[in-house]
Amino acid sequence: MGSLGMEEVKRRKAMWLYPKVVGFNPPERWGHSACFCDGAVYDYFPSEQGCCGGLHYSDVLVLNLETMVWGSLTTTGPRPGNRDSHTATIVGHKMIVFGGTNGSKKVNDLHVLDLQTKEWTKPNCTGTPPCPRESHTATVVGDDNLVIFGGSGEGKRIT
Repeated sequence: MGSLGMEEVKRRKAMWLYPKVVGFNPPERWGHSACFCDGAVYDYFPSEQGCCGGLHYSDVLVLNLETMVWGSLTTTGPRPGNRDSHTATIVGHKMIVFGGTNGSKKVNDLHVLDLQTKEWTKPNCTGTPPCPRESHTATVVGDDNLVIFGGSGEGKRIT
């Protein structure tokens, strides 16, 4: 089973806490992403435990940090599809998912989940996209810039 760990600093001593959560307990998965928005953690859980033959999913789970209740988010629109080792970044009330691997190849597509309408969209982007990659980072700079850094490409050096 999966577990939820949180680090809390008390009197200059760091310690891990394992809070009791209500609802279902998500199975162990790897290569997922987690984002915080409006008192909840949104986990995009595209992969189940196991590499190279493990199951891939494309679901969004939500943990309400006030009630500590897990739930599943029902979404509409074209989902990003099965993947792992991607990034998910919050911009306003939107979760931006970029890149990762779908189990057979690395991808460089961009998908947006509006957390208010619960609708996925695939925006039309212009310019030269970053090369396909996994295990990278993504950071919001300013109000409208997403910086993608590093990762692992398709056997090529990412510069």
